[in-house]
Amino acid sequence: MTHRIVALALLAIGCSSSDEDPGTREYIAAVTTLDGTSASFHGGAPPTADGPAVMVMTNASVIPGGTTRVQLSADRAFSRAIIGIAGVDGYYELTLPSAATAELLVTLSQSLEVAPFQWAMSVGGPIATTPATVVEVGTGDVQVSLSWNTDADVDLHVVDPNGEEILWLNRESTTGGELDLDSNAACFSDGPRNENVTWANRAPTGTYRVLVDYWSNCNATTTAYTVTVNVRGRDPMTFSGTFTGEGDQGGTGDGVPITSFASGASARTGKRTFEVGAFHVEPGARVYEK
Repeated sequence: MTHRIVALALLAIGCSSSDEDPGTREYIAAVTTLDGTSASFHGGAPPTADGPAVMVMTNASVIPGGTTRVQLSADRAFSRAIIGIAGVDGYYELTLPSAATAELLVTLSQSLEVAPFQWAMSVGGPIATTPATVVEVGTGDVQVSLSWNTDADVDLHVVDPNGEEILWLNRESTTGGELDLDSNAACFSDGPRNENVTWANRAPTGTYRVLVDYWSNCNATTTAYTVTVNVRGRDPMTFSGTFTGEGDQGGTGDGVPITSFASGASARTGKRTFEVGAFHVEPGARVYEK
């Protein structure tokens, strides 16, 4: 069994224009490239021009507070990407290196309503619409989510400040954390390709650790994943990487460390604080390089 892991931590913050329009922001919290370049936000309807038509590949399902990977491609090179919601004012725009394909990370708002919608995307030409289904999950004070782009079985593990590990074998912790979405278990393709751990009520203070386990490739050659960390009152953080190999059918303690972060209350304000560590491999972690 082999895994090839490439992980990147990036701050998912969309730069705003002076034209404030909350419409699309009720759906999308941020848009970035894989290397962390943030999109700028603009009010009004997404523009159209005489550019190439876009083809869009992304998960059909999204979750509030989660992130979906979007691949844009065209029959010729482009250097502009526009991401919005059909029928909703406001859009995100990115200037990209000229190429015929681009991959973006779109982080959804934690307040996203559980109702179908349509993406509106372009690369400088006509607007293409793509349907999306919203799967209901908890958000809470602390929310950690995982998404991936194949039928593989990928598992999210979160270790709480008391050292209790939440995963498919232990879906609820004594501190109130819960794995409330578990997808593609044992290669049964159920659609969402998302997992979610949340503390619906007040989350415990202290340090949390996040791991992702490649349980089985389910015949996928390469699986790209994205982890999103939300702590109430702070900007989301996203982490991306890829898996190859067969998978390890792992359980408690298995998986590749993604990040650790601390959540607590400020003595001065009483508000939540948030610190995120850079990607690191913790002692004893099982990492397989091809």
